[in-house]
Amino acid sequence: MREKVLAAGQDAFMNVFHGAMTLSAILGFIAAVIGFTMLRTKDLHSSALSTIPPDVDEDGEVRPDDASDLPVGAPA
Repeated sequence: MREKVLAAGQDAFMNVFHGAMTLSAILGFIAAVIGFTMLRTKDLHSSALSTIPPDVDEDGEVRPDDASDLPVGAPA
């Protein structure tokens, strides 16, 4: 009887643990996708933007909301 209770307890624990870890992985993946899609260039620190050009309009001018990301002395 003791072995059956122990086996049932271990089985129940592993099933719930597996479900919780699967749910955590799915929620983590969804959070990463949402975070990646909502990231804007102006949200990044200026040191992270060294290789990313500023957003420009059709006429080649830097957009006003992106001008603050330019390094000091850079042509706007």
